[in-house]
Amino acid sequence: MTGETEPAPGNRGKRLPDYFFVLRPTLWFPVWTMILAGAGGVALPGVNALPDIAAITGLSILWGWVYLVNQIADIQTDRVNDKLFYFAEGWFSRREGIAYSIALFVVGTVLLLLSEKWTLFALTLGVLMFSGILYSIIPGAWKNHPFGSVVATLLGGALCFLIGRALAGRPLFDSPLQTAGYAAAFLAAGLLTMVPDMKGDREAGKRTFAVVYGVRSTAWTAVLLLMGAVLASLASGDMVLLSASVVSLPFYLAGAARLNASAVAFAARFSILLLSLSVGLLLYPGYLAIIGIYYLLARVYYHKRFGLRYPTLTGR
Repeated sequence: MTGETEPAPGNRGKRLPDYFFVLRPTLWFPVWTMILAGAGGVALPGVNALPDIAAITGLSILWGWVYLVNQIADIQTDRVNDKLFYFAEGWFSRREGIAYSIALFVVGTVLLLLSEKWTLFALTLGVLMFSGILYSIIPGAWKNHPFGSVVATLLGGALCFLIGRALAGRPLFDSPLQTAGYAAAFLAAGLLTMVPDMKGDREAGKRTFAVVYGVRSTAWTAVLLLMGAVLASLASGDMVLLSASVVSLPFYLAGAARLNASAVAFAARFSILLLSLSVGLLLYPGYLAIIGIYYLLARVYYHKRFGLRYPTLTGR
């Protein structure tokens, strides 16, 4: 998870913050960045605040559900890759994880239903289907196949962008080129994040895009996708995506040229950070404060609890 070998030894009794951080909230930010980009600067919560608050809370809980079930499904490979030790190292049992995931799914779904945002609800079910059920849960899960993982990531990114439009009350399909640009950028980063996990995925028999086609093809495919995002943002006049993609492109090219797992992983994480900062600077300044506060709290938590330096741009 961090490039460190393992968490510091100590009491494995669970504490309240563990139930939050096991949901991998660091990875909620790429999702919320896509949603806020889709919302396009419309005030959230809006005039009718309670439904918006219910929807935002429900969405966050369901993203936690997605990342929790992914960890439960990936215990073996996470152990080999020395990452996400909550389940791989026994901090949570599989049974506890399943019970917790059921509770999250129920609560998150009920909150979305209470918001009475039916288009948002339908789009969220689509994300849960592609990014949760098909990606991690079903026999022959898509995450274990080269094009299944690509399709799930691409559609997940596009649907998150459309969720933002639905949350803000904007038309869903009036800018397909803009949606395609964000989906391409989301997939580009997703492909690069597969590279550091190749060892464990290969040993577990997973046939991810990176395992099947190698670092070179994966990295250059990501470069082409990011170039597509640049062109789409130019054509649609989206300065948020354009600024982040243009600045990220040299790092993608460097990763593809060096064919080094750490350089590739850095490019992916840096591009995600840039897009988040771009959304904050150009659309939602308050988002920057949320990112900063979370970063400080997470650094304190992981250091005090496990002796780790996380989150980082270079760590896993």
